[in-house]
Amino acid sequence: MQRLQAEETLSSSTEVDAEIDTVYALVSDVTRIPEWSTETVRVRHLDAQRFRSWNRRRLGVWRTDAEIVESVPGQRFSFVVKVMGGDWTQWTYLVEPGAAPGTTRLTETFRMCVALPNSVLAFERLFLFVRDRRTDLQANLDASVARIKSIAEADARVGDKGDARVGDNGDARVRDNGDARVRDNGDARVRDNGDARVRDNGDARVRDNGDARVRDKGEPA
Repeated sequence: MQRLQAEETLSSSTEVDAEIDTVYALVSDVTRIPEWSTETVRVRHLDAQRFRSWNRRRLGVWRTDAEIVESVPGQRFSFVVKVMGGDWTQWTYLVEPGAAPGTTRLTETFRMCVALPNSVLAFERLFLFVRDRRTDLQANLDASVARIKSIAEADARVGDKGDARVGDNGDARVRDNGDARVRDNGDARVRDNGDARVRDNGDARVRDNGDARVRDKGEPA
């Protein structure tokens, strides 16, 4: 098996029928990586910048720690996988305006930070059954971006339905029920009950009792 060399890169791109913000929100949420990765099965945050992933493929099971090194909303998201404190591999997601309005051009890039040691080559050959690492990695990248495309487009459809629900039902509910309640019940209550009370009871009291007191007691006949 020919080893991957330091600084060697591979990438895959696709057009996504979803807004840039939707695609970026997906690829920058590392807890969702298992949804599209061919190897990662679980991810847990260690802190704001670091996370741990559990990976499984064929007979191989392993754990890795990674650190987010770049996070530019609506543009670029990148993290490096660490081994013994050093950078091992880097994964980058670039989102750009697509060919059509409202679409996104997504590119996922893999960079090998160090040359693969013999121990890793042996592990991949014996437990992952990988004979050609470059071909295998390119196939994984192609599968990854295809899955991200499918997930992002599904997220976009859910977002469109949610906004429509709020626009058609939520606002209408406030407008037809809420305001009506205030207008028909609240104001009426103030108008019919509150003012009436003041007018019929309060003023009457002042007029019938207060003036009478003044007239009968304050101003002797």
